[in-house]
Amino acid sequence: MGRRFPIPREDLPKLDVSQQEHDDGKQIMSALLEHTVREFEEIAYDRKGHVDTRRWKAQYSHEDLNMYRERDVGATSSKLARSLQHCNLQNPTFASMAAALSPPTMMLTGWGPGRVEDAMSAVVTESQQDLSLVVTYMHQDVADCAIVHTMEHPTDAAPYHYLGYKYFVKKSPTNAVVVKHRDSLYLEFCGMTKSRTGETLGFHLMQSVELSKFPDLSGHNSIRALQSSRYLYRQKSDRIVEVFMLGNMDISGMIVKPIANMFSAGAQFGVTRLLDLAETSPIHNILLPQRRLPTLPLYQARLDQ
Repeated sequence: MGRRFPIPREDLPKLDVSQQEHDDGKQIMSALLEHTVREFEEIAYDRKGHVDTRRWKAQYSHEDLNMYRERDVGATSSKLARSLQHCNLQNPTFASMAAALSPPTMMLTGWGPGRVEDAMSAVVTESQQDLSLVVTYMHQDVADCAIVHTMEHPTDAAPYHYLGYKYFVKKSPTNAVVVKHRDSLYLEFCGMTKSRTGETLGFHLMQSVELSKFPDLSGHNSIRALQSSRYLYRQKSDRIVEVFMLGNMDISGMIVKPIANMFSAGAQFGVTRLLDLAETSPIHNILLPQRRLPTLPLYQARLDQ
């Protein structure tokens, strides 16, 4: 029987991140952001909000959100790779970059209630309590999570800015008997940027990394999932936030494709549940034990494409 979560805090590594690793990570995340903004601008401005169905196939929908899968697998990541050419991908921390970007790219578009600032207040977490609340709200059945190392903190001038390593474990629906737990170790980059028209965009990026000092969790019946999730938030009207996401996810070891697909969809839809959290109350006013979290929404598969 495998060891149980959560991992004792003393077993988590105390990282000493070099300036080179810091700079490499910032450069890579900035390139991911730049590419995501360009893709958003193409749909929002060049195509007037209309999705190119020759490039994207509808997959799932939930309320006012729609998820698409690229028809030409690898086309989006190939474009992204060109944006990453000037980055130092030889750094061992980013050894899994190519593998994380190899699954088909998914795109999420739509809108939800609230304001960009509230959404960003929810995603930027610097305490264990806040991170636990956010990842549980996003992924629901969470076995463990931790802030591994923060490189850049929010400031008075940039209250939604963050760069740092985090991890969480998505609990297996079968208690790791049939399907194992899935853990994700990632670099998170948050903040505000501008589109080419001067509109303010909130961004929340999560990119899988490899940290040599981080413990192997196979003894906990957990398998490492690789992800690259890039979210943008734009204020559509006074109380409506537009959401745009490009993402890739490798759920290693899931041989049943429908389960893997729904797992990925649930994970990528999950961040948008933060809009509900942000709309309900500022995150720091919510205590996790007092909140009854919503069940995972049912996603409507698009079978007509």
